[in-house]
Amino acid sequence: MFAIHCAEKERKGIEETLELGPDLLVHMNRATEGDLKRTADMDIPIVVCPRSNFLTGAGMAPVAKMFEAGISVAVGTDNVMLNSVNMFEEMQLLSKVFGLEDKHIFRMCTLNGAKALNFVGCGIIEEGYNSNIMILNGNSNNLSHSSDILSSVVRRARPDDILAVIGPGSSPRPTPTSEGRII
Repeated sequence: MFAIHCAEKERKGIEETLELGPDLLVHMNRATEGDLKRTADMDIPIVVCPRSNFLTGAGMAPVAKMFEAGISVAVGTDNVMLNSVNMFEEMQLLSKVFGLEDKHIFRMCTLNGAKALNFVGCGIIEEGYNSNIMILNGNSNNLSHSSDILSSVVRRARPDDILAVIGPGSSPRPTPTSEGRII
C-alpha cells in the first residue's frame, strides 16, 4: 500500500505525486477540478480527514467535487496526536458541516474505505464477502425513537453505543437491552 498525503494546506506537488502512482491519496483539500479529473482518470481513491483538517486550519476537502469527478472518497481520522480515532465524529462533521447525504457518508466509511485500502471482498454485507458487523444499542439516547436509522447512526451514534463487533472467525453473542432493541 502506497499512500501519500497531498495538497492538505497548499496546492503543490500534486503532479509529482500522481506521477509516483500512489494507491491512494490523503487530503487533496487544495486540488483543482483538473487535479481531481486526473486522479479519477488514474482511479486513485482519496481519503479525507475532516476533523484533523479543521484542527490544523487546512480547511475543507472539496468532497462534492471529488464525487462529481467520479473519485471513490473514503474517510480517515489522520493523526492520532490531534484526534481520537472516532469515525462517528468524522461522520457527524461530514453530515452537519459538509452537508453530504447520510447514505454517501456511510458508503465513504464502509465500501469506499475497503476499496481505498484494497480490501477485496469487504465493505458490504453480501454473500461471499467478509464483514465485520457492529451491533449498536438501539435503546441509547442517541439512537432510540429514530424514524431513520441510517441518519441516526451517521449523525448521532457514539462509541459507547457499540454493544459488540462481530468479525470473520469470531462469534460473540450480543445481549439485547432490556427492551430487546438492537441495531
